[in-house]
Formats: sequence, C-alpha cells, structure tokens
Amino acid sequence: MTINKRIRELRMIHQLTQGKFAARIAVSLGHLAEMESGLKVVNARMIKLIAREFDVDEQWLRTGEGDMYNDRTDLAVATVTSVFRSLSSHYRDCAIAQVNALADLQATETQ
Repeated sequence: MTINKRIRELRMIHQLTQGKFAARIAVSLGHLAEMESGLKVVNARMIKLIAREFDVDEQWLRTGEGDMYNDRTDLAVATVTSVFRSLSSHYRDCAIAQVNALADLQATETQ
C-alpha cells in the first residue's frame, strides 16, 4: 500500500471527510485530494504533521511497516481524541462533563 492510500485509510478510520481532514492538517481540500490520489508528493513535513495530528506512527505512515498507532495509543483513544479535537470549546466542556459523570457512575457501581 502506498503512503497515499495510507493517508486515505487514516482519514476513513477517523470517519472524516476530505474537507475536515484537510482542515486538521491545514491544507486545501484539493491538496489533500491530490495527495490521496498520488498526484502530489507527500513531503517529510506533511508526514510529520499528519503523524503528530493523528498520533500515528511516522514509520507506518512512511513505509507501511509496523503498527499504525504508536504503542501508547490504541484505535479507540485515537478516535476519541480526533473527535474531541474537532469540537468547539463549549462542546469540549460538555464532553468532559459527560466523561466525568460516567467515571462517577462507574465508581459508585463498583463499590
């Protein structure tokens, strides 16, 4: 699989449109489309940016070798992080409140 296809795969796993993925890495929709289709070369700066933004292993992104996500991260955490980052500050506060409420509920159930 090429780096272009790995970028598309990453976008699909995070359930992002090309527009939303492009916004996250600060490129135009057209630029992303050309990267995914192989018409644009994916340079080292872009690889580092994508790896950092989506917490994926840079080596996997470059070569396809190894695991997609860094050892400290699994797909569920990466997906939640991706969604959380896309929220406005108001909705981030709501999400944090909900997670805290779930943690409190779990704590009471395990006592």
